[in-house]
Amino acid sequence: IKQFWYETSEVNRLLFELKKPYFQRVNTYFGVCPRTIEKGKEENVKQLNCLWVDLDCAWEQKPDDPTREERIKTLESFQPKPSIVIDSGHGFQVYWLFDKPEDIDSPKDILRLKGYNRGLAEELKGDKGIDLCRVLRVPGTKNLKDPKNILAVTISKFEPQIRYSLKGQFLARFKRAMSNEIERVEIDQDIAGNIPDRFWKILDENTKIKATWKGKRKDLKDETRSGYDMALSNLLMPFGFTDSELVSILRESESGKGREAKAQYLAMTIGKAKAAWEKQKRETEKRLEDDKERFLSLEEKPPRKKEKKKVSPQVVSEDKMEGIDQDKLDKLLKEAIPEKSFLRDYIDMFSEVTDTPEAFLFWGAMVTLSTILGKRVWVPWEARKLYSNIWCVFLAPSGFRKGTGIDIPTLLLKRVDETLLLPQVGSEEGLTKTLDSHEGRDTGFVRWQEFSKILRSWSNKQSWQASQEFWIDLWDSKPLRKKLSGGEFKIPTTSISFLSACTPKSFSTFFSPEDLEGGFFGRVYLITSLRKRKYFPIPPSIDRKGDVNELVKELHETKEYFTGELSYKRIEDSFNHWAKETQANHEEGFLDSFYSRIETHAMKLAMIYEAGLTRKAEIREESFNYATKALDFLIASAQPLVSEEIGLSEGEKRINHIAKWVQEKREAPRSTIMQTFHINAWEMDNIEKTLQQRELIEIREKSGTRGPAKKIFVWSKNY
Repeated sequence: IKQFWYETSEVNRLLFELKKPYFQRVNTYFGVCPRTIEKGKEENVKQLNCLWVDLDCAWEQKPDDPTREERIKTLESFQPKPSIVIDSGHGFQVYWLFDKPEDIDSPKDILRLKGYNRGLAEELKGDKGIDLCRVLRVPGTKNLKDPKNILAVTISKFEPQIRYSLKGQFLARFKRAMSNEIERVEIDQDIAGNIPDRFWKILDENTKIKATWKGKRKDLKDETRSGYDMALSNLLMPFGFTDSELVSILRESESGKGREAKAQYLAMTIGKAKAAWEKQKRETEKRLEDDKERFLSLEEKPPRKKEKKKVSPQVVSEDKMEGIDQDKLDKLLKEAIPEKSFLRDYIDMFSEVTDTPEAFLFWGAMVTLSTILGKRVWVPWEARKLYSNIWCVFLAPSGFRKGTGIDIPTLLLKRVDETLLLPQVGSEEGLTKTLDSHEGRDTGFVRWQEFSKILRSWSNKQSWQASQEFWIDLWDSKPLRKKLSGGEFKIPTTSISFLSACTPKSFSTFFSPEDLEGGFFGRVYLITSLRKRKYFPIPPSIDRKGDVNELVKELHETKEYFTGELSYKRIEDSFNHWAKETQANHEEGFLDSFYSRIETHAMKLAMIYEAGLTRKAEIREESFNYATKALDFLIASAQPLVSEEIGLSEGEKRINHIAKWVQEKREAPRSTIMQTFHINAWEMDNIEKTLQQRELIEIREKSGTRGPAKKIFVWSKNY
């Protein structure tokens, strides 16, 4: 690499020399920020004249980036408008000029100004190179990245009169906080230690460290050589390597600066990693100490004497269903969605092209990730491996686009690995043959468009449909051996996820109280939508959504790099505390089967969240906390059906409807109820007796001017 230095007063000489043939035969770059001396380091930059972002477009080497047309459309509508746009050949380099230079007097100024560049890069999904020593292409030169397709670097937009101040409102929203905590590390330039043997074992077993060592981490925000050195240093901190061992490892790394790395650079890189690790340990210790204090305070309190009464399925916990409406469900769902994650990207993308309820999109994304993980990721659980497979049923009236919520995961999984899509076979024999060890189909996704069909078969005891017991064994990943007409079949441990849909009416028609008590529905997530937020008469094509490729790319990376056993050591204390508190607060008779497995559900969901967030080799507090919020949503989502529909006779449903109606009115004359619900006197007597026995109403008599006193049903104040 040849470097040429020019004073700012020598711009005309520079322009003249750029016309020489030499500069048409090489890739030519310039330093965006002027330096004080002839060195290219960030510490030599003392002035900033603009902000910038580097946007790559899709081409042969980067097929998954946005197209040129998409980038142009984004820039045309983007605010604040850029001052200069350079067409670099395979992308665009965009500048926002300042009305006056920003001076740099300290490292804090560098961090502050880099924060604005980071904000722009995040907003426009640009390159992660935000350092102030960045070099970009010179207009009028050539882009020689592809020798077979040499492209000119040209000016697409030049409006230098458009200028901004960092103190103004236009750029303020891009400001991001930057950290520069560094622990002092002394490193000798000539230090030469041996890489310890245990490192090679760690490298072989830890997929994320291996991907970092090889330079195959597409999830890194900074994919430069120094970015890989920083990432590798951070990942190695928990293993307790000495400074000299870390130096030796970094100098042999295939992805970083390797032998070119100087002592000062290595000291800074390792120092940053150590500071971040110490901060993380302090935060974890404080969190555990807080949890311990809360737990001890719970133990010190005398246990509440709580009379447990067994509640029949048809009168389950009326207090729990109070206030469960779409607004409540939306609020709980929002708390379960991480802002910067695959899950958020999935929802934002498909919300633009479909009116499918957000809950269906979110759980579709969760099932998509769980299918990708399959048996590649697990946690040790009792005598087996616990996989992340989950089962969801979308419950809503016709017209809620439940099918679209299932079609989207199907589309994505087909693009990633078509073999993950298992046949839509309903018979136990057909599923057994599909999952037989000789077929090699022990992981995948089952799509049931109409869940009511299998419910009907269970209700009618049709033997051809796969039994609940068979599905329970699959969810539990139990190996099975079955003798069928075609011979003996062996099903190995499996990780099968499924999505299905049903209307509440069909669900309640074929569902029984015995089903609620059974194990199958303790393993299934009932995702309810009570009201649609929007309506698209003619929704756009999902398959033509350009950003779908970004999600497919993320899923490919998850499949390739997120593998192996996950540790849950960091969340063990928090998990135990949460589980004990949850079981203590559970009212017997309400979703008993689900609560009996709530710890398993929490761990499965935490694994999926980890895949959608950082893909670390351990489950972190953040992922576990989101898992508990997702469970809060699931419990609330099941309540409308469990409380009002499942297993009730028509008479019981009528009683519930009347009770709810009286609750809303606070009081109502008996005669009005009979007229409203078309009930005769004999039926009304039985309903009145039932409501009184359940202590839901009080009866008062109101004297009239004519005739006998009227009976008034008053909603019980004690309830």
